[in-house]
Formats: sequence, structure tokens, C-alpha cells
Amino acid sequence: MGGRMESVVNELEASARGLGTTGLTRVLLIEDDPADARLVELCLDRAATRCAFSMEHQTRIADGIEAARATKFDVILLDLSLPDGVGLDNLERLLVSVATVPIVVLTGCDDEAAADEALRAGAQDFLVKGAFDRRGLLNSIRHSIQRHRLVQEVTEARRRETEVRNELLSHVSHELRTPLTAVLQFVTILQDGIGGEVSPQQAEYLGIIQRNSEQLKFMIGELMDATRAETGRLIAHKTVVDLVPALEAAVEDQRLAAEERGVALSLRSVPSLRIIADPTRLAQVIANLLGNALKFTPADGRIEVSAEIDPGNPLLARIAVRDTGCGIPADDVPHVFDRLYQSRSPDHSSRRGLGLGLHISREIVRQHGGEIHVESREGRGSCFRFTMPVYSLDALIQRFVPAVGQPPSEITLIAAQAWPSGPAANAKTPALVLTELQRLVADCILGVCDVVLPSQVGRGCQTVFAVARTGLEGATAIRERIRGALGANDRLRRWGFSTDVSSHAFGVVAAEDAVGELSDELTAAMRSIKEAPGGGGVL
Repeated sequence: MGGRMESVVNELEASARGLGTTGLTRVLLIEDDPADARLVELCLDRAATRCAFSMEHQTRIADGIEAARATKFDVILLDLSLPDGVGLDNLERLLVSVATVPIVVLTGCDDEAAADEALRAGAQDFLVKGAFDRRGLLNSIRHSIQRHRLVQEVTEARRRETEVRNELLSHVSHELRTPLTAVLQFVTILQDGIGGEVSPQQAEYLGIIQRNSEQLKFMIGELMDATRAETGRLIAHKTVVDLVPALEAAVEDQRLAAEERGVALSLRSVPSLRIIADPTRLAQVIANLLGNALKFTPADGRIEVSAEIDPGNPLLARIAVRDTGCGIPADDVPHVFDRLYQSRSPDHSSRRGLGLGLHISREIVRQHGGEIHVESREGRGSCFRFTMPVYSLDALIQRFVPAVGQPPSEITLIAAQAWPSGPAANAKTPALVLTELQRLVADCILGVCDVVLPSQVGRGCQTVFAVARTGLEGATAIRERIRGALGANDRLRRWGFSTDVSSHAFGVVAAEDAVGELSDELTAAMRSIKEAPGGGGVL
């Protein structure tokens, strides 16, 4: 027995030497029972005759978390029953605070289901008090450290693999766009007859080249968007969007394609709603869903687009695209939004693309704070639904209204404006200028108590409003801070835009309809500012 124990200690010693520069295995024990703590200490003391151990003992989960943050430990031995925490909650709290350290759970309950649950939650091992000996503890520590190290190495390898793959995709996508642009330009030149007369057969061939080049251009764009989504660089420039004209435009963009396939495409009556969205990204989601529906809907089929207030949340708009196509096999439904996934379809000719459209759509919707899902029956068609936040001034300003019984408060409406004042302004889209203006204003207010209101793109002058919980003195400071930031902004000046800032103070009293009254006052003030010369548009 002694020889076998010595062998175990030798193995542990070798493992410990590989953990760090000191070769010291640092153990944190979080255990409130003195007898159990003494047992662990004796096991480690016996092993320490040949292997270096250092143990720190804490009796509360809060103290253990503080110790783990202050000192780099190689392993943590955690009791699940402590004075300030019981059960897997202790494990979860520890994992959130020190995820880089392997954890061995100690418990007096010999329950295999509990052990499995602890391992699924993130523990590396599970030991029952009174049922482990010195060898069992040492093996558990050694194996837990090794497993945790392997998990970290695999996680890092996967992260690096994803990073390299995305870098490659991004590079390839950018490099492909340049020659593809040249192909499309020269095809257009030939089709216009600039390079000489084109015969009917040559015109047919040029049309084939153009269609396939456009398809390749679309797929490259999807690859770039998928890479941006993977790396967190898929940005949505959110503004206030009128939903009805946005859906009408999206449907009209697909009207010709639907007619060519003999599919009836319609827009059901939509309530007059305004949502907070990036109009370009919103159009991309709807185009992806309509394009997907057209692929799998046969001639004489129907596709319907609709929208309504979400029945479960009045602050969300629910948009739906329903078709009478071939439907999605039940096994495929959970995976249709996965990257590069293509549903099995009896119509193999419809499998054009990379299987990225729905994946990108899901990322765009989630970036807006919404969700997307599909309901489908094979042979019966599919219905894709996604949600977008509704623009509600009442909901945005509710925080500024004092509760009944509280003293009145002061708030200030800040308006930052940028309008074209030079020839260079014609080269910039209004949405880009509005986004830059929103960013500058957001940097100059206190996000914890102030709010930048979603803005709508104007025709000439772009205006961003913010509401600040402050009176005249504080408003003056905010106004001058924004004015300084605008004056120092090279982009707006280089783009040929002039800027200015104004403010308007309001007193708010606690009342039953205080939110509605404040909303009306703010709306009137914003309308007055935007209807001034150069204002352009009304929120």
C-alpha cells in the first residue's frame, strides 16, 4: 500500500511542477466543517512530504470568492453547504467570479444525479465526504487540473481557429469584390453597345454572365456579413422607421421576381407603427425571408407579409413572412438559423447560396433586441416571424417622471443638429451623418440617468434629441460639452456639415397622467425645433 501511495504522490509531484513557475500547487478550500477541513489538510500534508502544496481555508462562499480573486490558485475544493450559500448556487457564484480555476465539489450527499448536475454546471469532479481517502483526493486534484487545462487549451484553439477562419473569409471576400466589380462594369459596357454592336446570342450570354456575377456578389456580401456577426462587428445604425412604407418597399423590391415564378406576393393590412431599427438592416432581413420563401414556393403559390403588435409585449412589433411552399422537415427546423446550414428540400435546384441568409437575419434581429423563429410543416409551407422594438416616447421618458408623493423634478431636452453647408455634403448619406451625431451626443451625456432618443433621418438637417435629468445649470454644461465635441469633430466638418446645439427645460410634477403630459410637451418642442428653417422632417 505504501509503495502505491508513493507512486501516486510522485505522479502528483510531477503534475504540480508543470503547473507554474514555482512548481507549487495552491489549493483553496471553502469548507465550514472543521473536521472535514482537517481531513483535507491531513491528506495534503501527507502528500507534501514529496510534493509542494499550499492550502488556504475559508468558511464562507463570499470569503472564498474574495480570496480566489486576490490569489492565483491551481484548484478550489468547494463545499456545497455553507453559511451564506447552499447547493449549486455556490458553484455558479464561484464559476462566475473565477472561471479560470478548476473546482472540485465536496458534499456529504452521495447522489449521482447531483454529481452529474454539478459536472454539467462546470465542476471538474465531485467527491463525497467520508467516502474518499488520501489517494482519491490527490487523484481528483491531479485529474481536475489536467482536465481543466485541456478544456482551456481546446477552447483557446477553437477561438483561434474561428478568428483565423473569419480573417481568411474577410480577406478573401474583400479581394474577390475588386475583380468582380470590374467584370460587372465591363459586362454593362458591352450590353450598352459601347464596345460595338452585340448580337442577340451575345446579349443572351452577357445576361447569363451578369446574373451569375450578381449572385456571386450577393454571396460575397453574405460572407462578409457573417464574418462581421461572428466577430461582433455587424453594426446596426438604429433610427425611427415608419413600418408601413418600409414593408411596402421591401415587397415591391421582390414583386418582379415573384411574378416571374408565378407566385402571388401580397402585403396584408399593417397598423401604422414606428419602430427602432436600422432601415438598411431591416430591409435585408425582409429580403432574406422573402428570397427564401420564393425559392421554396412553387408556381401558383402564395407569400404574404404582415405585421402587428406582439400579443405578449405591446412594445414589440411582430413581422411575419408566410408562404405556401414545400415546408421544412421537422428535423431541420431547429437548425435553419445555423451558420452554413441548408434545409433538405426535394427541389435541389432551389439550393442557391451559402446557407447564410437566415443566420445573418437572426444576428441582425438579435442586435435590435428582438427574436426570430419559424413554424413549418412539410408540404404545408412556413411562417417566419421576428420582432423589433416599437418607438414609444412614453416608455423612454417614464424614468424622468417622479412617483406620486415625490417632489417635482427638472429635465432638459437637448437638440444637436447638423446641416449641409458645403459641396462635400452631397457625397454623404443622411443616415451616416445622423449616426455620427448620435455617437457624439451619447458620449456627452450620463447614460445612467440621461437618454438619447431614437431619431428619424431628415431630408437635409439631421437632428438628435437627448433628455437629461438636470436643470438650467446642468443643461448649460451638457450643451457646451456637446458643442465642443461637435466643433472638434473632423468628420462632420470634412463632410461639409455645420452644427449647433440648443436646449429646452421642463418642470415635471408627480401626477396620474404625468408621463402623457410630458410626452406631449416634448413632442411639441421637438416638432418646433425640426420645423425651424433647415429642420427637415418631424418625429
